[in-house]
Amino acid sequence: METNNNERQKKCQQCNTSFACCIENCWCSAFPQIMEMTENGDCFCSKCLEAIINEKIEKADDKKKLSFMSKEDMVEMEDYYYNEQGYWVFTEQYHLKRGYCCKNRCKHCPYEFKRIV
Repeated sequence: METNNNERQKKCQQCNTSFACCIENCWCSAFPQIMEMTENGDCFCSKCLEAIINEKIEKADDKKKLSFMSKEDMVEMEDYYYNEQGYWVFTEQYHLKRGYCCKNRCKHCPYEFKRIV
């Protein structure tokens, strides 16, 4: 269900809470971009997403903790760009700054993991 051109109403896949999801400039882009997309691409509400990310950061080793960048730390067209569907696409430079492969088949992976064409 869409409420305007950029906003959709969704339900959190973890707690089933309803929330607004925006295609462009969504509230979730303020979080460190460390989550893997689920197979069906569903989202989490802000409370669940924050808890999941905080848990991942706490469990990460020191090298990975330093590499989690917030949106404020990134430069558009240098670290990421938006594709035709409005989704973030990380650049090769971003992946090199991060310093490791996430094994998500990223389009610009410099680590030679199987890329999505």
